Amino acid sequence: MRRTEWSFTQVASSYLNRDSMGVSTIACSCRPSLRETSAKDTLAAFWERHPEMRAPLEDWEQVAKAARWASIADVLATFSEAKALNRERVRFEIHGGDYRLIVAFNFRLSIAFVKFIGTHAESDRIDALTVSQF
Repeated sequence: MRRTEWSFTQVASSYLNRDSMGVSTIACSCRPSLRETSAKDTLAAFWERHPEMRAPLEDWEQVAKAARWASIADVLATFSEAKALNRERVRFEIHGGDYRLIVAFNFRLSIAFVKFIGTHAESDRIDALTVSQF
Protein backbone atom coordinates (compact mmCIF):
# COMPACT_ATOMS: atom_id res chain seq x y z
CA MET A 1 0.00 0.00 0.00
CA ARG A 2 1.32 3.48 -0.85
CA ARG A 3 2.30 5.71 2.08
CA THR A 4 0.24 8.85 2.08
CA GLU A 5 0.69 12.07 3.98
CA TRP A 6 -2.41 13.39 5.63
CA SER A 7 -3.59 16.92 5.85
CA PHE A 8 -4.63 18.50 9.15
CA THR A 9 -8.29 17.76 8.35
CA GLN A 10 -7.55 14.05 8.02
CA VAL A 11 -5.79 13.68 11.38
CA ALA A 12 -8.87 12.48 13.27
CA SER A 13 -9.19 9.45 11.00
CA SER A 14 -7.32 6.25 11.71
CA TYR A 15 -5.78 5.07 8.45
CA LEU A 16 -3.18 2.34 8.34
CA ASN A 17 -0.35 2.65 5.85
CA ARG A 18 2.29 0.03 5.14
CA ASP A 19 5.42 1.17 3.34
CA SER A 20 7.55 -0.89 0.94
CA MET A 21 9.53 -2.35 3.87
CA GLY A 22 6.34 -3.47 5.62
CA VAL A 23 6.54 -0.83 8.34
CA SER A 24 3.10 0.12 9.57
CA THR A 25 2.45 3.76 10.27
CA ILE A 26 -0.46 5.93 11.28
CA ALA A 27 -0.69 9.40 9.86
CA CYS A 28 -0.62 12.37 12.19
CA SER A 29 -0.79 16.08 11.61
CA CYS A 30 1.99 17.60 9.54
CA ARG A 31 5.17 19.09 10.90
CA PRO A 32 5.80 20.82 13.11
CA SER A 33 3.52 18.24 14.69
CA LEU A 34 4.06 14.53 14.12
CA ARG A 35 2.82 13.34 10.75
CA GLU A 36 2.79 9.63 11.45
CA THR A 37 3.01 7.16 14.30
CA SER A 38 3.68 3.48 13.94
CA ALA A 39 1.16 1.82 14.14
CA LYS A 40 -2.45 1.77 15.19
CA ASP A 41 -2.68 -1.97 14.50
CA THR A 42 0.30 -2.57 16.80
CA LEU A 43 -1.31 -0.65 19.64
CA ALA A 44 -4.72 -2.20 18.98
CA ALA A 45 -3.30 -5.73 18.97
CA PHE A 46 -1.68 -5.02 22.31
CA TRP A 47 -4.81 -3.64 23.94
CA GLU A 48 -6.79 -6.63 22.66
CA ARG A 49 -4.54 -8.78 24.89
CA HIS A 50 -4.45 -6.14 27.65
CA PRO A 51 -7.86 -4.37 27.63
CA GLU A 52 -6.85 -2.06 30.49
CA MET A 53 -4.33 -0.49 28.09
CA ARG A 54 -6.81 0.71 25.47
CA ALA A 55 -7.58 4.10 27.04
CA PRO A 56 -3.96 4.91 28.02
CA LEU A 57 -2.65 4.00 24.55
CA GLU A 58 -5.41 5.90 22.77
CA ASP A 59 -4.60 8.90 24.99
CA TRP A 60 -0.89 8.63 24.09
CA GLU A 61 -1.72 8.38 20.39
CA GLN A 62 -4.02 11.40 20.56
CA VAL A 63 -1.36 13.50 22.27
CA ALA A 64 1.29 12.35 19.77
CA LYS A 65 -0.91 13.26 16.80
CA ALA A 66 -1.63 16.74 18.16
CA ALA A 67 1.92 17.42 19.35
CA ARG A 68 4.32 19.83 17.70
CA TRP A 69 7.52 18.03 18.62
CA ALA A 70 10.76 18.97 16.92
CA SER A 71 13.13 17.29 19.38
CA ILE A 72 13.38 14.82 22.23
CA ALA A 73 13.25 17.78 24.63
CA ASP A 74 9.80 18.65 23.26
CA VAL A 75 8.60 15.08 23.86
CA LEU A 76 9.96 15.11 27.42
CA ALA A 77 8.27 18.44 28.09
CA THR A 78 4.94 16.85 27.16
CA PHE A 79 5.48 13.57 29.02
CA SER A 80 7.29 14.24 32.29
CA GLU A 81 7.55 10.51 33.10
CA ALA A 82 9.21 9.72 29.76
CA LYS A 83 12.92 9.02 29.52
CA ALA A 84 15.19 9.84 26.59
CA LEU A 85 17.17 6.74 25.65
CA ASN A 86 19.22 8.39 22.91
CA ARG A 87 18.72 11.11 20.27
CA GLU A 88 15.82 9.27 18.64
CA ARG A 89 14.27 6.90 21.20
CA VAL A 90 12.03 7.63 24.17
CA ARG A 91 10.63 5.24 26.77
CA PHE A 92 7.15 6.12 27.99
CA GLU A 93 5.73 4.89 31.28
CA ILE A 94 2.13 3.84 30.62
CA HIS A 95 -0.65 2.92 33.05
CA GLY A 96 1.19 4.00 36.20
CA GLY A 97 4.49 2.55 35.03
CA ASP A 98 3.12 -1.01 34.79
CA TYR A 99 3.72 -0.91 31.01
CA ARG A 100 6.36 0.68 28.82
CA LEU A 101 6.22 2.00 25.30
CA ILE A 102 9.45 2.61 23.37
CA VAL A 103 9.18 4.89 20.39
CA ALA A 104 11.80 6.00 17.84
CA PHE A 105 11.29 9.46 16.37
CA ASN A 106 12.36 10.90 13.05
CA PHE A 107 11.71 14.57 13.73
CA ARG A 108 12.84 15.67 10.27
CA LEU A 109 10.11 13.54 8.68
CA SER A 110 7.73 13.93 11.65
CA ILE A 111 7.31 10.18 12.14
CA ALA A 112 7.14 8.14 15.34
CA PHE A 113 7.85 4.39 15.16
CA VAL A 114 6.60 2.12 17.94
CA LYS A 115 9.51 -0.21 18.68
CA PHE A 116 8.26 -1.99 21.79
CA ILE A 117 5.24 -2.19 24.04
CA GLY A 118 5.02 -4.50 27.00
CA THR A 119 5.01 -4.84 30.74
CA HIS A 120 7.64 -3.24 32.91
CA ALA A 121 9.11 -6.71 33.56
CA GLU A 122 9.21 -7.51 29.83
CA SER A 123 10.98 -4.24 29.10
CA ASP A 124 13.68 -5.13 31.62
CA ARG A 125 14.58 -8.13 29.43
CA ILE A 126 15.11 -6.21 26.17
CA ASP A 127 17.71 -3.76 24.89
CA ALA A 128 15.69 -0.56 24.57
CA LEU A 129 18.24 0.97 22.20
CA THR A 130 17.98 -1.79 19.60
CA VAL A 131 14.60 -3.46 20.11
CA SER A 132 12.34 -3.53 17.07
CA GLN A 133 9.43 -5.69 18.17
CA PHE A 134 7.17 -4.54 15.32
